[in-house]
Amino acid sequence: HDERQITEIMAPIVVVATWPFSEPAASTAGQLLQQGTAVCDALVTGLNVVELDPETGPYFVGKGGVPNNVGQLELDAAVMRGSDCQFGAVGAIQGVATPCTVALELMKKKSECKHAMLVGQGAGTFVHEQGLPCDDPMTESSRKAYEEHRRQQQSGTTASTATTAAGSTAPGDKMTDTLSILGVDAQGHVAAAVTTSGMAFKHQGRVGDSPLPGCGLYADDEAGAAVASGEGDQIMRFCPCFQAVQLMRQGVDPDAACKQTLSSIRQRLKRSGQPMFEVVLLALAPDGRVGAAASVRQWTDHVKGGTFNGCPYVVWRCDDGGKPTIQTFVQPDVDAGEEPQGAGVFPKASHD
Repeated sequence: HDERQITEIMAPIVVVATWPFSEPAASTAGQLLQQGTAVCDALVTGLNVVELDPETGPYFVGKGGVPNNVGQLELDAAVMRGSDCQFGAVGAIQGVATPCTVALELMKKKSECKHAMLVGQGAGTFVHEQGLPCDDPMTESSRKAYEEHRRQQQSGTTASTATTAAGSTAPGDKMTDTLSILGVDAQGHVAAAVTTSGMAFKHQGRVGDSPLPGCGLYADDEAGAAVASGEGDQIMRFCPCFQAVQLMRQGVDPDAACKQTLSSIRQRLKRSGQPMFEVVLLALAPDGRVGAAASVRQWTDHVKGGTFNGCPYVVWRCDDGGKPTIQTFVQPDVDAGEEPQGAGVFPKASHD
């Protein structure tokens, strides 16, 4: 057969993640990518740093996260590899603080388990079968958060004032802050990963957008990768990550792809008389270009303090000295006509 000379693409190593508390995850993943670690392994190891830190649990991630409506901590996570579009996910898994590790193992063990997604007790069984770590994510702070929620329910206080595991108002008005991360290695391979405990005091068994391909994440080396965060029950209606990657496949810049996707969603909702929901969308091209868009106009960190005008996210670049920087997307004034036009992702239906 003909021998072909393979020239490796030396792309800039870039990691992008939602929300400022993702800095440790982005830094860890970026450093591992510099050492040649496979992109999915690097991203998941970075997420593990945050998942195992009870101090970041109040952001709805891993150990110390926020329980459901019956006091259980059910976690969702997913990983997607762009080189072959392989995917692994778990939903409503209990008794595990690092669900993204389970999702990665599921993606890698297709010869032993042909499924791409496991939920609830079945996901827990897989953990035991594979001998994966079982570190109970529930902490005393998690239990106190649930007890406070129950007291507020009994007194008639609305859920929006419920406290988190840190004993303070939840980050974000809708109390949802999925940790989502994207990465590209020196060969231009992209990947996406997400981890979350989901909406505060959600119904038992609820699974949001995070572990659903195309909704909470999507990755394809031939186009790029995208992740989302926000109101999962609304996000899953529109598959924004798949839409953004498809636009990138057509040659649209990652930043424009994010903006056009959200613009199209907003326009579709408007035509049916529905308000826009909370959503953050990040995208990453195989050549290291980054894109972002969000409906979030302000984000307050009630755990560490501080308010951002706009939606903050973290970018780590090897060519920037390997230090994470917090960038902010500021939503244009839609009422003033500043919103970027959509690209027909959800074209208006024709009624003859």
